[in-house]
Amino acid sequence: MLIKIKNILLLIVFTTFNCSDNSSQYQNTSIEIEPIFTGVTSIYFKFKIAHPASDSELRLYRNDSLISQIKISLLDTIVADINLKPNKTYTYNATLNVNGGEYIKSKTIDLLTLDTTSQDFNIEIEHIGEFSSYLKDVEIYSFSNIWTVGAIWDVSLYGGVIWNGNSWEKKQFIYENISIKPSDIFSIEDSRKWLTKGSIYYYENDSTHQSYVRDIINHQIMNRTWGSAENNLFSVGTNGSILNYNGFEWRNVSVDSEDDFIDISGYSNDNGLNIWVIGGESIIYYDGDIWNNIISGIESIIKSPIIPTAVCALEEFNGVLISAFATAKSKNMVFFLSAEDSYPITVFEPDIYIRTIAASNLNDILVAGDNLRISHFNGFNHKNFFLKEPPGFLIGSDYYNGLFVIVGDIANSDAIIVKINR
Repeated sequence: MLIKIKNILLLIVFTTFNCSDNSSQYQNTSIEIEPIFTGVTSIYFKFKIAHPASDSELRLYRNDSLISQIKISLLDTIVADINLKPNKTYTYNATLNVNGGEYIKSKTIDLLTLDTTSQDFNIEIEHIGEFSSYLKDVEIYSFSNIWTVGAIWDVSLYGGVIWNGNSWEKKQFIYENISIKPSDIFSIEDSRKWLTKGSIYYYENDSTHQSYVRDIINHQIMNRTWGSAENNLFSVGTNGSILNYNGFEWRNVSVDSEDDFIDISGYSNDNGLNIWVIGGESIIYYDGDIWNNIISGIESIIKSPIIPTAVCALEEFNGVLISAFATAKSKNMVFFLSAEDSYPITVFEPDIYIRTIAASNLNDILVAGDNLRISHFNGFNHKNFFLKEPPGFLIGSDYYNGLFVIVGDIANSDAIIVKINR
């Protein structure tokens, strides 16, 4: 259930109880409000109240003015605070009314909404290779060190191109006299480059090595790799394949799905490890302990079956952005999931079939996909960019210090690299 109110409430509430004549029975009562999303014009949060009276009522205040009254029976839900102003500070507190006279009062807190970001972009387009060249993924390590991977045909076959600050240099990844055409690149802070193409490889000291050989008998194809450290990598692929690398070997991870997984993203911090894996029929969440397929709960809230298409973790917000196509609504959408609550909060609905997401913040999100279409969301509205090129696909993207880079291909032609900055 979703409740919408017209003002912001975003705080962790520390409670005190004023024990008067009839209050001893409520001395263990406590109230907590957990924010799960903070945007430019909306904030979402949930309540936790321990040992409340059955007739309790929560009252929310802004600048000492009552803005909402919620019965305790409705508190097991997500509350949306909408129609807010960007970059504005609000003052809030909450009280719990018990039996018409006893109150638990929260501390007062000042809250600042996010501001919008500029959509005045400079766009540079580079064409690479010929024939049926394509690029699948990109990683930005600095403004003068950008790696892309795919298949570039130009006399010889190359596995990608690298930006050195002045020009794009073609790069080969040769293993046993075969030029590898990676579909994915991942590394920990520009160290060893992990390359995924059916099997799993890594590039180090000018040499390409094979780390994992795919299970050909069971038609296994590994698609994407991500990790929190060199001894804690995860790779996803077809037939429900999830592998974990411990620094010495790859081991199978058991999950309740036989879906073909297409993308993975996550982060590790003091609170632990959080990973999201998506496939055409799955959203798998790993909290550091258990792998759960959470897509059914998300679809029940969205009220539509969905086809997940891309994923981008946002550590700063303790959550993830996921793009999907809602089949019953015929809509493309980007929604946010908190690591603490798998409630999908729709961020925006671009008219693009999305294949990749890159973001610096909840007010700076870029998506791209079919027909070389790009859309940017600044927290308030989204702006579309239509590249004046032949039909094609944008498949991979990354973000670094104000720079977005997107890669893909022109249909039956050359690869394309799009650099977008302010």
